[in-house]
Amino acid sequence: MPIVLTHVDLNTCNILSDANGHITKIVDWVEAENRPFGMSLFRVEGFLGGLTNSGYQHRPEHDEIREHFWDSLLKHLGYEGSPERSEMRQKCQAMSDMGVLVWMLGSLQNEREVNRMTVGYLETLLRTNP
Repeated sequence: MPIVLTHVDLNTCNILSDANGHITKIVDWVEAENRPFGMSLFRVEGFLGGLTNSGYQHRPEHDEIREHFWDSLLKHLGYEGSPERSEMRQKCQAMSDMGVLVWMLGSLQNEREVNRMTVGYLETLLRTNP
């Protein structure tokens, strides 16, 4: 995978949108790094649910939103209708999984950051299949 400038803290607080929900800006690039493409794709899962009293819960429509994301990403990468589409999605998913591990190792370096939200989010990420 190519090395690209990666926003390593992409979450709902760092994505600004207009009244119609169209993204207008992505802010807080202070921790951006050059990483293999796909290592922050796991952050998409953060938009598909949230932590509740019973743990991390997905929105009812999370499967449809996830599929729309993957379809849009692969289309923009030039893989719509391509025989290599499935292989590229698997590569992106593998890099996303690697990103989860890098993120978790970074959190473990500072034990204060490992909390119920972190563990719940990690459990959800590890259960997600392409």
